[in-house]
Amino acid sequence: MADKFVTCVQREGSHSITSDDCDNLLSLLAQCAALREAEYASHAGNCDQEVAEVAAIPRIAKQLAKLDPAKLRAELAEYGAWDDAELADHAQNLQRIVWIACGDIKETHASR
Repeated sequence: MADKFVTCVQREGSHSITSDDCDNLLSLLAQCAALREAEYASHAGNCDQEVAEVAAIPRIAKQLAKLDPAKLRAELAEYGAWDDAELADHAQNLQRIVWIACGDIKETHASR
């Protein structure tokens, strides 16, 4: 995976990065989600359905499929919001990372 380029189309254009260039998983996902998708999946109240829909978008799902479960667990554990039993569920972890990434994207664009 280190040699492969990941290309994601974002509202602002196209971005190419290697997996080695990513300091964390959020930076990879942030390159893949457009602002409108981030806003859709990050709002007050329950976002589970919207997060699942964004995670199912082919270009995002393709990136999620490449995530190593152990690395994703470690990334999410740093938030301290989930216990070990909760972090054992990789499918839920994928939803969590999408939700976090959408919130980060939305917040970044709001501060511009």
